[in-house]
Amino acid sequence: MPKWSMNSVALKIALNGLCMIFPEPTHATQWAPPANANPMEILTEARKDRDAGDYATALLKYLWLHQEGAKKDPAFDAVRLSFAVADWADLAKDYSPALVKLKEVREVTCGQIKASADKIVALFREYVAINRVLNEQELTVELFRELEEGNEALGKELFRFGRDAFFAEESFDIFKIILIQKQTSKKSCRITGEIESESKSLATRSCLIL
Repeated sequence: MPKWSMNSVALKIALNGLCMIFPEPTHATQWAPPANANPMEILTEARKDRDAGDYATALLKYLWLHQEGAKKDPAFDAVRLSFAVADWADLAKDYSPALVKLKEVREVTCGQIKASADKIVALFREYVAINRVLNEQELTVELFRELEEGNEALGKELFRFGRDAFFAEESFDIFKIILIQKQTSKKSCRITGEIESESKSLATRSCLIL
């Protein structure tokens, strides 16, 4: 048998032996939440999985927390859009599929915002949170400008959720726009109040004359 062939056989045997001694880690990539899943417990588990290097399972848990956590426990919503999504972004630094999935979720959220008038505020909060942890807050500014244009009422409603992003991106003109809208609204209310007051006064005087 040629020398190179014998060496190849020996190499294969050696590699097979190493695989038996050091088997590839088996990760529970088919993880599914238990029947009575507790979001906070799942978050703790996801962190342990990440620290143990089981990134695939950790990703499944972070995805579940983002999509289902608040449904299981409404009080978890604040954690979902702060600590949980921040942990997911940390995982993405070491595990590229986590970054791909996080951006995919963001794109879906953006599409839902643009396609429907329902739940825009809640969806915008999610969009803002993801942009914040990915340090891509310019996207929040862009979407806000698009939504606010021609819809001042919606702009004022969304402003408080995007305020930190506007400040970080030095989009100070947005603050000015909202301030002008509020001043105009107050002035309109004051004028309306004065008109109503004057109308009541005229009506009272008319009654007295009659």
